[in-house]
Amino acid sequence: MVHKYINSLFDMDKNISKIVKIGFIFSMMVCIIATTIFYFYHINVLAYIYHDISLILFQTGIIFAIGFFVCGIATNRIMMNS
Repeated sequence: MVHKYINSLFDMDKNISKIVKIGFIFSMMVCIIATTIFYFYHINVLAYIYHDISLILFQTGIIFAIGFFVCGIATNRIMMNS
């Protein structure tokens, strides 16, 4: 069962794979920006808005990464079945 999912990941269409990679890069950039903002919170502890913004951005980046991954697999399966 696990081998089936792993094989479907490596069997992706090139266009879908390219979009998923771009999505991962975008998500990584959002997470890096969130980490940088969290560093500013570490320097100035009194500004709690940095903490809130960094947590929201980090969560958004992780959700985007998972979304691109799941949508890439779903799109690949729909294209293979039709």
